[in-house]
Amino acid sequence: MKPKASYIDRCYTTGTVGYEGVKSVKNDEWEPLIEAALAMKGFKDEAHCKTVSDHIHNNKITGVVGFNHRVFDQLAPTLL
Repeated sequence: MKPKASYIDRCYTTGTVGYEGVKSVKNDEWEPLIEAALAMKGFKDEAHCKTVSDHIHNNKITGVVGFNHRVFDQLAPTLL
């Protein structure tokens, strides 16, 4: 599914996935993506991380992609 126009400028793809207007990481050159991420202001708080974690543990969500490392740290024992 193509990303929404409101955030397509912040999306990156890898491998064979690609969409018009979305930047692609090629040859493991992650620097542009990392620089873009570091330049963003981030979240005001981490309340969304706890909500996602709670939903996963309560079986309301069965799979997620792209969340903060703090969520992954909490879920690592379950995932690994």
